[in-house]
Amino acid sequence: MHDDIIKSLASARSYLKANPASLDVVLTALGLAGKPISPDIQQALKSLRIEQWVYLRSTTRYAIFLDPSANDAYAVLGLNNSVEEIVGTNAVVFEAGLFSFAGQYVCDGIIQTPILLGPGYKKQFSASLTNIRKCGRFHSKPEPEKTPTQELKRLE
Repeated sequence: MHDDIIKSLASARSYLKANPASLDVVLTALGLAGKPISPDIQQALKSLRIEQWVYLRSTTRYAIFLDPSANDAYAVLGLNNSVEEIVGTNAVVFEAGLFSFAGQYVCDGIIQTPILLGPGYKKQFSASLTNIRKCGRFHSKPEPEKTPTQELKRLE
């Protein structure tokens, strides 16, 4: 049963990736049906990035994810389990969804097409992480959402 749920969620996520406008349609329909989704959950859903991520390793507080181009890295929490518990090892590339919620980056836990990285790739991505940190592109917390008023003040 657990596998069926994961397959259904993965299918829904794949649909969303192919049809990003469908999220607004669903959120609007739920609101009109009297079943609105809370604004913080809506924002988390809208921030979802479904990518091939490089999971490098875990620290005691978070997992280290690099984006597909190895230009940015993120301190990521697992939605229900730690990323290491889900994949069972480190230095893995897989498709997953990352989103911002409650001041943290979170992995949705739906891991697809995992590919174990060999020691050479792990060393290469570790070197990329060092460079990313030096360049200030290691993101431990999402940027706070700006309200339209804050955005207007910034533009003045």
